[in-house]
Amino acid sequence: MDPIIATMIRLSGRSWWQARYSDGRVLSEWDTLTGKLLLPGGNGKSSRWEEIPKKGMVGLRLLCPNGIAGELEAPEGHRFFQLKVGKKTVAIRFNGTVTGNQSERIQEAHIIGVIIDAEGNCLCRAWETTNEIVERGKTTQTIPVGANYLVDNIKQWEHNLFLRMRGIVHVFGVSRQIWGNTQDTITIMGRWPETIKGSPSAIPNNTEYLITAPRNQLIEFRDNIFNMRYRNIGRLSLEVQQLKV
Repeated sequence: MDPIIATMIRLSGRSWWQARYSDGRVLSEWDTLTGKLLLPGGNGKSSRWEEIPKKGMVGLRLLCPNGIAGELEAPEGHRFFQLKVGKKTVAIRFNGTVTGNQSERIQEAHIIGVIIDAEGNCLCRAWETTNEIVERGKTTQTIPVGANYLVDNIKQWEHNLFLRMRGIVHVFGVSRQIWGNTQDTITIMGRWPETIKGSPSAIPNNTEYLITAPRNQLIEFRDNIFNMRYRNIGRLSLEVQQLKV
């Protein structure tokens, strides 16, 4: 793979599919982006999978940001599928109310698969992104909402949270990315949101927080397209995936 493309995949922080055809063609997910810059960067909108040609497809790869690639092969097209599994989160203000338009879609798994028999059994590979709690505690200082830091001089963190790439701190349901930290202070990327009338003017002392960091891995598993047990996906749409069993 071109080293520049490999670097862009790593910096994008996400996985990308890449299809191989019997005539030697290779179609990458970034080739289908609707934007003008057809390169693996960020979360640009891509063409729907059902619009991708399946005839003659003999291989499907999952290119992961850690440099690993998972590949599946088959002697003919219309046997491969690809899908992404995620969830939608809603931001909460400090007073517990939902912010109307501050929501986020989080991708938890990117799956590629190939059908291996007439019963719909399949071999799959998936790039999983899950969050694990790496620290939890309570603040030891009343912090103005406009400030971009938290203080816990009791915790005395043993490792540099800044090195946990894209580590996230959660306080009162509001999430912010960690920019850096000292032994007892966390500096976040951006400020805490402004409060609305009647809500607290500061994050008070003794406020619970937790810090999560992503744990990514490429896995392999076997399943069945008529009732996928993985993450309770259930039956796949043969029409959308353009599968022939």
